[in-house]
Formats: sequence, structure tokens, C-alpha cells
Amino acid sequence: MTRQTKRAERIQHYEPIQVSGSGGRLQAVTRDLSRTGFMMRVSKEALGCPSDLRFGVVAVRIQRLLGARFVIAFEQEGSAEPLSKAVTLVRLTEESGNPGIVEVGCRFDESLSDLEIRAVGADCLLEAAAVQPAQAAPRETDPQSRCGEAEPPTEHWPPLRGALAGSRAFITGSSSNAPPPIHGILRGINPHGARIRIPTRAIQTKGGAPDIVASAHELIASYGSEVTLKYMAGSRHLWTGRASLNGIGVCGDVQDSLYLTFALARRMRSHELVRLGLA
Repeated sequence: MTRQTKRAERIQHYEPIQVSGSGGRLQAVTRDLSRTGFMMRVSKEALGCPSDLRFGVVAVRIQRLLGARFVIAFEQEGSAEPLSKAVTLVRLTEESGNPGIVEVGCRFDESLSDLEIRAVGADCLLEAAAVQPAQAAPRETDPQSRCGEAEPPTEHWPPLRGALAGSRAFITGSSSNAPPPIHGILRGINPHGARIRIPTRAIQTKGGAPDIVASAHELIASYGSEVTLKYMAGSRHLWTGRASLNGIGVCGDVQDSLYLTFALARRMRSHELVRLGLA
């Protein structure tokens, strides 16, 4: 499936939902919807957390409340019974520009049927899917890859060019007894943050196959809430600075990989932006 087709088959869809996990319930609002998944917005207040609480603690709170798999319920048009669907958590990140909101990407364990799509009032999803890719004009309101495979939104990460294209990223812990640096691939950069792809095996979680919340918790427990990022193009050093984890998700286009997003401790300076080709 092409990215253009993926865009055509995903719509913005704002609707209150009930979320039920192993440790409790909460109210959330969907942000977009496809047959295979959706993104929902959850306030830190709804999680019982202050809006400025760091990401790692919020991730642990979500893990205790919901777990890696949980159930969501949509209201159905013309029915008193809600539509319940089992989902798996595939992405978790602080909303860009609004740290009091957490974006939670989910994948349906069983894709929505045509009947279910109509029942939740998302008929335009069927109409969008009927448009041929060659006829589907990109719409500015359509988020890219915001659910399902959980790739971070591409509008925040301009294409990497020059020395940045294909450059490596190293994540080093804040303490002397931290594990060896994690080696990853730099997949996005802006003056405020970075997106890095790493192999799932780089984060050793307890109990076997990791979920993304357990991976986030283990990363922060092992490397600290603030880490050092270093970008390298071959043997050439590009940039080094401090950053904190603010997002994690399953990589949809590369098997057994995770995407990590980081907020830089300070905005990049003008000369750094020039050197990296960002200004």
C-alpha cells in the first residue's frame, strides 16, 4: 500500500470514547481513524498526573492503568449499545506544543468492518477508500501515519538532506553505570527535537517480548530521564547535546524496530542549524 493510499484511507475523526484497561477506565477523544487503528488524545489530568510530569512517569501510569492491550468503546448511531473493540498500544508521545496531552496510537486487533465504520458515523472513511490513489489529492488536514503502524507524524520532521541523510545517532546514558550507548539511525531532526530508529532488541525489557510502554520505562530506568544524543556521518561528528524522551512507537516500515522521539534540552543555536543544513 502506498503512502498516498494510506492518506486516503485515514480520516480525522473526533469522538469521545470509553477506554477500559486492566487497572481502570478513562475518557479520551479520538483524533483520527482508519480501518486498522486510530489515534486518541488523553490529558495527563485524566491520568491523575500534573501537566508538567515527565514522559517516563506518564508512560508508567498508562502501563498500570491500561496495559499493552485494552478495550475501547464507541457510541453507535441509533443504538444504546456501544461498539467495543480490543486494541493494542503501538505509539505513545506527548502532543507537539501541548505537553499536557498524550497522543496514544492504537491498532485494532480486528480491523473495522464496513458495518462498524457506519455504526460509528465514519462513512467518509468508506468514501475515501473508494477513491483511486491516482485521483486522491493530498489534503492538509489528513495526518500521515498517525495510527496503526504508529510512525511519528512526518510533518514535524523535514526530509534529511546532505550529511544528515543516513547519519547515525548514539544515545548515551546520564550516569557512569548506564549500559553501553544505543546505536540508531537518525530519521528526523528539527531545532527542538529528534526522531531516531533503533532495533527493538536494543532495549532489554523484563519478561520477554516488550511492549512500547515497557520499553519506554526500561529506557529511562537504564539511561536516565535525560540522555546525550550524538549525530555522526561516518567518522564525522555532526552534533552532540542533551535531550529527554518524549515519544516511542512501533516502526511500521522496518520489522523489529522502534521509533524514539526526543525533546532537546535547548533549542539548537543558529550556527548549529547552519552547519546541519537546517537554516
